[in-house]
Amino acid sequence: MTGSGENAMIDAFTVYETGLRRLLERMRVSDRHYAEVLTLQARLLENISDVRQYGDNETARSDRAKIVGALTRLALEVAGTSLLNLGRQEVSPELSTSRRSRLFPFLSSWKQMMQIFSSDVTEKSKRWLLASSEIL
Repeated sequence: MTGSGENAMIDAFTVYETGLRRLLERMRVSDRHYAEVLTLQARLLENISDVRQYGDNETARSDRAKIVGALTRLALEVAGTSLLNLGRQEVSPELSTSRRSRLFPFLSSWKQMMQIFSSDVTEKSKRWLLASSEIL
């Protein structure tokens, strides 16, 4: 794909990437949909990377539509607007000053999430081991 068609595709992807970043800026790690949004973000960014590297095809478009649909549902619930609208909006002053902008928030929060999950698993393991030892 060359010319204006390629530029239109890249522009659409930029809107998705910006919308994702703005959606995550409006969320906290403790939000119930945060992990789901991170998973969908990883899937969408991988899809976009593959399309940029190898070109678009029906399978990639179908997968992307499913991912964007799920993200739009979550964006409507969390931010009250669609993923595309988030990507097209100008940054509001309160948003830009109240939270730092993060293109890949899952990288910065990954360590924190792993600590949360590993401590939870560790506590469960300790309880299980204690309960098991009491039975023996």
